[in-house]
Amino acid sequence: GLQALTLCLNASGREQEVDLLTDRGFQTGDGVYETLRVEDGAVLWLEEHVERLKGSSLKIRLPFPWDVKALVGYLRPLIPRKGLARLRLTLTAGEGGRGFIRPATPSPRIFALSTPTDASPILEDLAVAPHRVPMDWPAKTLSGLPRVLAAPPAGKEWVMVNEKGHVTEATMANIFWWRDGGWHTPALSPSLLSGLTRQRVIRLALSMGMVIHEADYRLEELLGAEEVMITGTVAGLVA
Repeated sequence: GLQALTLCLNASGREQEVDLLTDRGFQTGDGVYETLRVEDGAVLWLEEHVERLKGSSLKIRLPFPWDVKALVGYLRPLIPRKGLARLRLTLTAGEGGRGFIRPATPSPRIFALSTPTDASPILEDLAVAPHRVPMDWPAKTLSGLPRVLAAPPAGKEWVMVNEKGHVTEATMANIFWWRDGGWHTPALSPSLLSGLTRQRVIRLALSMGMVIHEADYRLEELLGAEEVMITGTVAGLVA
């Protein structure tokens, strides 16, 4: 079941009740999101996730009326204190407008939802997704239907390939592989989100003297790998 953290914050940081059926996030997918890991009350990279949420909001031309540190302060007392949980922050354009046309002055909202989660998954298989990822700007938008259609069966994961035939990531994680004495990962592109865990893995590897190659790779490069891992904020590093 859901844990206690289920709320909606308006632009002033006050909690409010809303009708989700009239929210533009539900109506048109007009919004962005972040997913965070919570473990015994500690949120992994909370401020950085909120900063990225702000960046994503501005990329889709939505105002971000909250001060980042103030928003972090609003959220902290409401975070579950025990267990492993997934914290989802969803920013929408609020209500109003007509169809796809936003109101002249949008009133964005942030929804926070916490659900219990398991530890890092154990992957049984790594296969290629049965469709290509459309080119997009690197923001975590609510328009996730391509990802929904690409969702693999439980215990498995799929490699995503974009319209140019380049490997981008796994369905819900970034991807690294070891080949020819070094680590390889797809270079940043309009169809690849730079995950916070991905950034840290690269910095850590470089600090340890490892070689990290970032480039555009076709599927054949990955298929010849000796070892593969995927990375994500909630899952961590999964072999």
